[in-house]
Amino acid sequence: MQILALSYSKAMGRIFFLGVNTGYVRDETPTAQHIKFHADRSGNGLYCTIVGNVLTPRGHGTNSVCARISRAPEWKTLANEIQNSGAIAGIQLSSTWTEYQGIKEFKNKSPENKLDEYLLVAKKINNNNIKDLFSDLRSASELSIEAGFKHIQLHAAHGYLFNLLLDPFFSSNYELALEEFCRWVEYLKANNIESSIRLSTKIGVAQIDSNDTRLAELMDTPCDYVDLSQGLYNIEKRLIYPTLAEILDARWETNIDTAKRHPNRNFIASGKFRSNNARSRVLPENINIGICRDLIANPNFLGNRSDGCQNKMKCHYFSRNEDSLSCGKWNK
Repeated sequence: MQILALSYSKAMGRIFFLGVNTGYVRDETPTAQHIKFHADRSGNGLYCTIVGNVLTPRGHGTNSVCARISRAPEWKTLANEIQNSGAIAGIQLSSTWTEYQGIKEFKNKSPENKLDEYLLVAKKINNNNIKDLFSDLRSASELSIEAGFKHIQLHAAHGYLFNLLLDPFFSSNYELALEEFCRWVEYLKANNIESSIRLSTKIGVAQIDSNDTRLAELMDTPCDYVDLSQGLYNIEKRLIYPTLAEILDARWETNIDTAKRHPNRNFIASGKFRSNNARSRVLPENINIGICRDLIANPNFLGNRSDGCQNKMKCHYFSRNEDSLSCGKWNK
């Protein structure tokens, strides 16, 4: 069993529950199960719970069971329950596009085809589209603030729409998208809301991953945190959900290297520490810890860090043709 064997301390920064799409929705609105799921995991010293993969008002989902931010009272209840449990209520806003379809496999057998598809989607997005998309993000943020969320994250990783807009490899209108992103961050700051952006530093394509400066400009924006992830969903999901030791080690090497190259930027970094090398791993002070699967498996993981994820894999509900998240540990 691989566990997060590290002893957290103030020197290591804050601890975040990272955004996850649970599927616990009805009519694009959080259910009581969705609310309880996040409230149960928001204690024991957790700094912020980020409710994952929530659609903007005009956004498109990654699958058929995504939540969409609105004025439905359940959103305010969700934010209040997270706060009452002891954490800051955060929300991750996201969108794909009309024709988007996620693959079931963890590794695409023809990644070059999907890469071409991503490039084609990005090529079709013009300046007016970009302004409309960020206007929709602004509307989503206004609704999120109204509901009581104090931290808002833009999901610009994993090959989703804002990933293609804000990655210069894909976007020919990257500079405008970057300007719009900075305006969005300044809007949040004016309203005393924390901001973060999730990025894929590695995507599983050698010609792209060899460029360590590809996302450098995004590291210098005024957002409060950069959430370091990896992988494009339709090319290499194993980078998004690392389980193998060599992928975990490579991810942490990238996380630490990125943090050292940008010492004035606060990061959220995730990826399990393996028990046999966790004690020797020294993190830069600008890295904050992001946890996902350990808290999915055990709501009280921060109170008992020896009892986390055991790689039951049921949390990958979409790949398993299920409608919502589960965990093999819950059946015990």
